[in-house]
Parts: sequence; structure tokens; C-alpha cells
Amino acid sequence: MQTALWNGQPVWAQTEAKKAQRTYRCPDCGQKVHLCQGTDHRPYFAHYAQSRCDANETAIHQLGKQQIGRWLNQQGWPSYSEVYLPTIKQRPDILTKINDQWAAIEFQCSPLGLTRLIERNQGYERLGIAYRWFLGPTYAHRLQPGKAAQFLQWHHQQLILPFWNLKRQQPDYQKRRLFGPKSGKSRQDVWQILIWQTQQLQRQIRLATPRLCELANQTYLMGHGAISTCPLVAHDTHFQWSLMNETPLEWRISVILRLEQCAAHQCWNWPAWYDFLNQSANWLPLPCLSDLQVEQVRHRSLACYTQELNLAGVIRYQQQVVELIQPPRWFSSYERKLAYLEKLAAS
Repeated sequence: MQTALWNGQPVWAQTEAKKAQRTYRCPDCGQKVHLCQGTDHRPYFAHYAQSRCDANETAIHQLGKQQIGRWLNQQGWPSYSEVYLPTIKQRPDILTKINDQWAAIEFQCSPLGLTRLIERNQGYERLGIAYRWFLGPTYAHRLQPGKAAQFLQWHHQQLILPFWNLKRQQPDYQKRRLFGPKSGKSRQDVWQILIWQTQQLQRQIRLATPRLCELANQTYLMGHGAISTCPLVAHDTHFQWSLMNETPLEWRISVILRLEQCAAHQCWNWPAWYDFLNQSANWLPLPCLSDLQVEQVRHRSLACYTQELNLAGVIRYQQQVVELIQPPRWFSSYERKLAYLEKLAAS
């Protein structure tokens, strides 16, 4: 951070760089901070290692903020660093104005919990300020689906996970195709993915998650073999962002098991069918999307699987009415399913 308190008065890191050693305090939490100086970055104030404060930052954070500020200026958008917003008691990394809309830009390097993230977003919303979160390099490794979902944002009509690329000094929007097959993917690639997923399911029987164990028990009670013998339409090959608190495969199997309990030729109008699919979904929170965007994303995700079930002959969907034709067929054994997929992959 660029500002601190000395003797109760605000001071700036740039002007304090050549001063004698002083005792500084954070203007947000009142804890002691120290002045960091070096040849590879501008001076800045930082909390001590054991301190807990939202204003704390590292040299990487400071460098990223400088780069983002320059990038915003290059786009013709003014950037203001560490503007304190007293109404909500927040200090965005950068405040900018894009097409007459104020926007808070956050460069997140340290861990941030869901509750705090929601609070910060709601604070900006109260003031009518848009926001964009850029993730730092600490988030680039082993980012779990639930944490990734927290920072998913809408950009040019698609979901993205925004990182800030320190090397290129520009945004890095990670994208995955949300709805429908990946363009250019060959049928052989699809079969190989299905083979891999089937093998993984078979291996996970002994080390299954509680949710997978529950589905495996339901599968057995309904007269099927191992869960790895599930129908092909249960598999997901779309490389989607995870939107649920379970894998797409687990959710799809739960839908198929519920369809097996329905009468043949049962019909739903679209709202009722949407509710049927939604009842099996344990959605992850998406705090960086508006309520409307969240609803659109979920709706399209369910519509995508509806289309797959329609193409597989499980349902017939026309004129906003869904009719159950027949539940998908399970394979008689893991070995037969694997042999079937390997034959298709070789053809």
C-alpha cells in the first residue's frame, strides 16, 4: 500500500523513502507497518508477517497494481490507486472510470474467503461501482473448482477466469467452452476421453467421495453393476467450468437414476423439466456474477444436457415439451464397456 500513518497523519511511501526510520501504522487496522524499498519496485508500506489486514500486500501485489494502472491508462481509462471509500470502508486496489462507469479493479494474490469476497462485491454494488477481480500467480496452481467458481466473471458473453499476466503485463482471460462440444474435437478424441473417464470411475470405487459412494449404492439397488458401467450419455466431454459442488459425471448419473423411476412417455413442460433437473443440482456460488447472469448460466447448462439426452434418444424435446422415451442403457460390465469404447476409438 502507498499510504500509512505517522504520528496520526497520512504519509506516502514515495515521499518517506529517504526519511529516517519511523514507526508507521496502517490507516485501516492501526497495526504497525514497515516501509519496503528496493531497486526493482517503488517504495511501499507492508504489514508484518503475522498481521491480518485486507490492506496487506507483497511486492508481487504492488508490481501487479502498477502494471494494471499503466494498462488502464493505455486504454484511455484513468486509474487511481488506493482510493478509500469511507461509506463502505473499502479500499480497491485501483479505481477507474470506463465509459462513465466507475469500476473497482482488484488484484488478488492472497487467499480470500467466500464471505469476504461477497461482502466486498456487495459494498461496490451499494455505491453503483462495477468490479473486476484479477487473480495473481498464487492462484495459478491447483485451483479447486469451488475456488475457481468464486472468481468466474462475464466477459464478451462468456465465462472467464481473469488472471493478470505479470510477464506480459496484460490480462489473461482463461476461457473454457461453457455449452456444447469443443470445436475441432475429433470423434477419436471423444472416445479417448470416455475411456479415460471410465477407467477413472473404476479406480475410484475403492477411494470414492461420499457423493460417489451414495450414487454407487443407488446404482446397485436399482439393479445395475458398478458405477463405471454407466451409460455414455452420463459422461461429460465439454470441458466446462465446474458450476456444481460435484463433478458433471456425478450429477448426470443422478439425473439418469431419477429418470429410471419415471413412467415411460412421462411429459414435462419446460419449467417443470427445468425444476426436475435443478433438483439434482448442488450449485456452487458465483459471487462475481449478477443474479441474472447466474440464472442464465445455470439455465444454459441444463439446456445443454437436455439437448444431449434428446440426441441420445432418451427424451424427445419439441415445442417446449419434454417426453421420456426410454432410460439410457447401462453396460453389463466394465470390461464390455471398455472393449466397446476401445473398438470405437480404433475405428
